[in-house]
Amino acid sequence: MTRKLHPCARTNAKLRREIQESAETNKALAARLGLNPKTVAKWRSRTTTSDARKGPKRPASTVLSAVEEALIVVFRKHTRLPLNACLAHLKPRIPALSRSALHRCLKRYGVSRIPKDLAKRPTEFELGAEPSDYAIEFCAMPGEAGGYLYTAISRIAISQTRFVFAKVIKGVSAYDAADFLDDLCENAPGKISSVKTTDHEAFTHPKGRPWEPKYPDRMHPFRKACLASRIRPIVMESKSSARMMVLKGWRDVLPKVRRKAGEPRRSAIGLRTDFDAQTVRSVAERLMDRPQARRLLAVAAIFDGATRTEAAKIGGVTPQTVRDWVMRFNAYGPEGLIDSPPPGQPSRSQGGG
Repeated sequence: MTRKLHPCARTNAKLRREIQESAETNKALAARLGLNPKTVAKWRSRTTTSDARKGPKRPASTVLSAVEEALIVVFRKHTRLPLNACLAHLKPRIPALSRSALHRCLKRYGVSRIPKDLAKRPTEFELGAEPSDYAIEFCAMPGEAGGYLYTAISRIAISQTRFVFAKVIKGVSAYDAADFLDDLCENAPGKISSVKTTDHEAFTHPKGRPWEPKYPDRMHPFRKACLASRIRPIVMESKSSARMMVLKGWRDVLPKVRRKAGEPRRSAIGLRTDFDAQTVRSVAERLMDRPQARRLLAVAAIFDGATRTEAAKIGGVTPQTVRDWVMRFNAYGPEGLIDSPPPGQPSRSQGGG
């Protein structure tokens, strides 16, 4: 769905794109289109044709800290519980949290609505786990907060509420993870029987080599802390890196769910083999149609190995539009990227009345 134009706007997306691609001076272009020269200069300085976002550039909560917001997002993605259930579980840990503040935080990070693919909650948070089982993860704090957020969430509810423990630590070493486990044992409402972690080096030995090469027989600090507290560690294979961020939206959760369900990953649309990047660029250089040349340059970037997102930045469009360009290029070649005349009356930029 496209964003509605400002009610006082004198330009639309097509006119703004023409301003950005025109070689005329600001004064001549403004006289031809009937616009203010400042308006022409403004859109020439921008890389997109959409209106700037209204309100603060970086929205932030007035009652929640960056750590509390990150904890809310991580909890929501782990449990995928409804809004009221999230409030009941997080309220004991965040006393200042209200229902409206929770909703605004989830909406700000793009996790207010649960996609259909994630409508079914994870089974490990509902059945088959003891009240003393916890899932431990860490992720880098968003923005300028700095540090890493360690979270421990009970895998089923305890007395109608799910216990949540979080702490911000500067590093992601094995000693940091061991210190977090000790703090969890001190704050947990009961004895911990097991903890579920990823296969990151902070929680277990690296694959194929000892934790500390100089001392092969030395026990991993996190494993040593588990042994001292009589906790059974459960290691799950993961491809997450040490600098995994608190991301907006569900894009970091959907691949995990699809891999777990055995769904094949959607493959990208390939390009036709009778062209290459150099040929496409040479065709674009000879063209007088600048929009078509811009689309061909985006396609040439994909030939060179760029992603759809990177090609979208070159073309100044969305990745979905780049996908449509690729399909048109595969079907009709460079001619498929020519603008077809739009139906209806001609626009003011085409000399219409």
